[in-house]
Amino acid sequence: MAKAVIESPKIIVAEDGRTYTFDEVATYVKYHAPNAKQEEIEEFFNYCKLRSLSPYDVHFIKYGNSQPVIVVGKDAFLKRAERSKQLDGYKAGVITVNRDTGEVTYRNGAFYIKSKEELVGGWAEVYRKDFNHPIRTEVAIEEYARKTKDGKLMSNWATMPATMIRKVALVQALREAFPSEMSGMYVAEEMGVEIDEETGEVLNTKPVENSKIELDRKYIKGIHSWSGLAEFDYKSYIREKFGKESSKQLTKEEAIEVIKEAKERWRKKIMELGIDPEYELSKSLDDIKYPEAKELTNRVKEEAPIELP
Repeated sequence: MAKAVIESPKIIVAEDGRTYTFDEVATYVKYHAPNAKQEEIEEFFNYCKLRSLSPYDVHFIKYGNSQPVIVVGKDAFLKRAERSKQLDGYKAGVITVNRDTGEVTYRNGAFYIKSKEELVGGWAEVYRKDFNHPIRTEVAIEEYARKTKDGKLMSNWATMPATMIRKVALVQALREAFPSEMSGMYVAEEMGVEIDEETGEVLNTKPVENSKIELDRKYIKGIHSWSGLAEFDYKSYIREKFGKESSKQLTKEEAIEVIKEAKERWRKKIMELGIDPEYELSKSLDDIKYPEAKELTNRVKEEAPIELP
């Protein structure tokens, strides 16, 4: 008599040891997005499971019939960095320009005098115990401050722009400092959606639809995901190759070139394990025998599904 096959339950084990069943996650998603499809709930579940994230630290956002957006709270980035045991502190603040003199100031925190200064960006530095130098990021507010269809700034960007842009700079620095722990994780401000800072609720304001922004996001996500997997310093690469400081300044063709370079470096990395990356990617995850290769392959399938023309 053949033995019955017992399927293991779908469970997320978060970094803090807490567990969450698929049904719990589905209830959470449906509460916030009643129109979520089954396959979208499964994608959200797998996203959290792959990263050992508590689903309550992650937001599933869906407007109408559009593709859902998955974003992570800032606290999840900080918790993950702390648990790595390598975080040695951070600094973050805003970049302003004096309206009279044109002087540029880099200030800690989110304070500035609106009548005398123009807020132009945010900056952050993250320190690792095993790095000789901090990871530093600088971001321009014009690239992230989203507007509604009628041209008005979205709620948080209108009322607390300094807090928003500082957060963007900080999470980008954390992601670059801890690529293995945070690759593929983004906060709402990077994805053009809004979360209430006090309650954590998704604000019911749909950002302006802009095909150029969506195209840019797709390629920027591809660069960040593949670079994180390959532990590739893409910023130095684009600075030397194209003379540009940010992935957002790249053309579509340049972005594709960066992604191809990062993918090639990932292939070499996994081949050092004595494994054919193309063969591994063609297999079911359950059939991959090498633990390290399985982890890398799993992350590639989940985080970097970008198709290049």
